Amino acid sequence: MENVLYDLLCDLYSIFREIGAFLWLVWPFMFVFGLGSIVWYAHPQPEESEADSERRRSRFIAAEIAAGFALLMMFCVVESNI
Repeated sequence: MENVLYDLLCDLYSIFREIGAFLWLVWPFMFVFGLGSIVWYAHPQPEESEADSERRRSRFIAAEIAAGFALLMMFCVVESNI
């Protein structure tokens, strides 16, 4: 079981490394804009309706996922070049 999990993690690492190397110009901007969106959507706006609140929360989660994915690609690309 441990070898299967290790092989799966190695495969995921190589996939993220290849995606990050191919999209080397995209992931830094995705990380920066993801963090900016997290800060922007973190705070509710005054007089926000319930529909706007749900939309803001879903955009906040999408920004967190984008920033996390970009950070993961950045780690895999940089670590493989060391």
